[in-house]
Amino acid sequence: MITRYQEGHVNGFVPLRSGNRVHLMIPKCGTNTIRKVLRDRNDWERYRENAFDPGWEYTAVVRHPIDRWISGAMQFEQNGRQRQHGPVDHAIEKMVFDCHTAPQHLWIKGFQPKLFKLENIEKLWAHLGVSVGWRGVHEQKRIYFAGRKPLVLEQWHKDRILNYYAKDLALYEKAE
Repeated sequence: MITRYQEGHVNGFVPLRSGNRVHLMIPKCGTNTIRKVLRDRNDWERYRENAFDPGWEYTAVVRHPIDRWISGAMQFEQNGRQRQHGPVDHAIEKMVFDCHTAPQHLWIKGFQPKLFKLENIEKLWAHLGVSVGWRGVHEQKRIYFAGRKPLVLEQWHKDRILNYYAKDLALYEKAE
C-alpha cells in the first residue's frame, strides 16, 4: 500500500481519481487545465484518502525544470502580496519559494506514474480517453520580475536551475 505524505512529500498533495486511475497533480504543470478537464468535465474526484492501491494506474504531467521554475517564481512574485525577489540572482540563490517551485519528484515520491510532458498534454488525454477540443484554460503571460522588468536568465542561471532540479530533468527526459 502506498501512503500519502511519505517522507519528503510536499504539502498540497491532492490527486484526482476515477475508479482505479489516479492523476498526481504537480503545481505549475497544467494543473488548472487538468482539473478543468478531468474533474469539472469528466467527473474525476479529488482523492483525499491516505492510502493508495499499488495496483491502480497512476499518471502525472511534468514540465521542463527551467520553464517550471520561471513560472513558479513569477507566480510567487506576482501573487498580490507584493513579495519581491529583487534581482534574479537572489531568486536563483533561494531557488525554492513555495510548492510551485518545490522539486517535481517530491510530488510523485513512492509512485511509478506514467509521465507526460506538459507540451504533450494531448498524449495524456488520449491515454485517459478524454476528448478535449482546446489546449488550456490560461493564456501564456509575459514574464516579468522585480519592478515589472522582463526576466532574463543568463546561462549560469539556467545551469544552476538544471543542477538543482537534476532529478526533475531526468523525469522530464523519460516522459512522453
